[in-house]
Amino acid sequence: MAGGDFQINSRVRGIFAKHWLDTSRLSVVTIKGNVYIGGYVRKLPAVSLDIEVNEDLMETINFEIGRIKGVKRVTYRLEDWRREGGKFFSLAHKRKSTEDDKKRAQDMARRAGYRKDEDYGTS
Repeated sequence: MAGGDFQINSRVRGIFAKHWLDTSRLSVVTIKGNVYIGGYVRKLPAVSLDIEVNEDLMETINFEIGRIKGVKRVTYRLEDWRREGGKFFSLAHKRKSTEDDKKRAQDMARRAGYRKDEDYGTS
């Protein structure tokens, strides 16, 4: 790893810290200007500000990382966010909505008079 890669790592972590995000759960590795970011994106627990980790914040962070001198490409391997088609998607919200949909389908089936041992069509 070249000296420039270490500086890029430091600056990437600095960008996350600037936005009051916990860098202890992030993995930042740079190889020849290619940045790989993994782990979890969470706000610092001690911060009482109304900071929400959302798509706009993730886009801002991505833009700032891209402006670091020497960065060629940024690859995200995050547990709670996915970047597809140039946009960020929260996986936490996706999981929650899937569970909500399943509960809603079960509730509708119960109201329609299906017994518990019948298939609700939720699988």
